[in-house]
Amino acid sequence: MPASSAHLIYGPETARRQDHCYRVFEAAGFTGEELDGAVTTLLTFVTGTALEDAAAATLRARIRREGGDEEQGVKEVVEWANGIAREFPRLRARIEAGTQARIAETPGSQGADAQTAPEPDAAPETAPSTAKIAFGVEIILDGLQARLGARTGGDAPQR
Repeated sequence: MPASSAHLIYGPETARRQDHCYRVFEAAGFTGEELDGAVTTLLTFVTGTALEDAAAATLRARIRREGGDEEQGVKEVVEWANGIAREFPRLRARIEAGTQARIAETPGSQGADAQTAPEPDAAPETAPSTAKIAFGVEIILDGLQARLGARTGGDAPQR
């Protein structure tokens, strides 16, 4: 994942989305610094997810441009990153859990069928994960709702 975007990512559409988020969070009851924090938290999560997806697409494009085998190149990068992550017990556990989930989801695999199971370090898809984004947004909104509820004595608007 890149440390930052090399492209300007602010313009009229970004401002329109930002303004809309302010309107939604104001209607929910946020004001002042809490309003800024709520908007920033949500937009930072969405932007970060988009940058992660863009980085994967950029990697694939660079490998193609350099004449390399795209799948092999991505697999090598994933193996390299997983090698670093495996030095940390919690990251290693998540990598292993993810591998088992991919094996279980493989059509025709009865759990861990070696014929159809993906490689443990199989390259992730470059398309954004709708489930991942939805889960993250849900967590953020649940936390913001709880914060409003605590401030207003439990009368936070329901989603």
